[in-house]
Amino acid sequence: MPTIAETICRQYEDGKCPDCGDNIPDTMVDGGECANCGHVFYAPESDSERIESLKNLLSSRFGRDDQAMSEALDDLVHDLASQIGSSINNGGLDSQIEFISEQCGDFAVKTVADHIEGEG
Repeated sequence: MPTIAETICRQYEDGKCPDCGDNIPDTMVDGGECANCGHVFYAPESDSERIESLKNLLSSRFGRDDQAMSEALDDLVHDLASQIGSSINNGGLDSQIEFISEQCGDFAVKTVADHIEGEG
């Protein structure tokens, strides 16, 4: 089983600090800082741990008001999804076709046909 430092190093390209490029030391601890620039390193969470952390953060701010929590995330979700769409579009035709195929499955051809018919 990898150490926390090894796990932290694997998260970053070439095991280097993303801010200054220094090597992450093999003694790095969760929440430790880069000696050169102060970047804080965290050990990765599992998906379920990350989801629980997000729920806890939202609950600490909004209590049990699911509506308020959802509204607080609306713009962020839209911005993140828009970034994904821009990246796919910037990838060109093959990227767009692959995305549509993945999202629409067996209905991909019909979806595109309906879309281009509506634009004509």
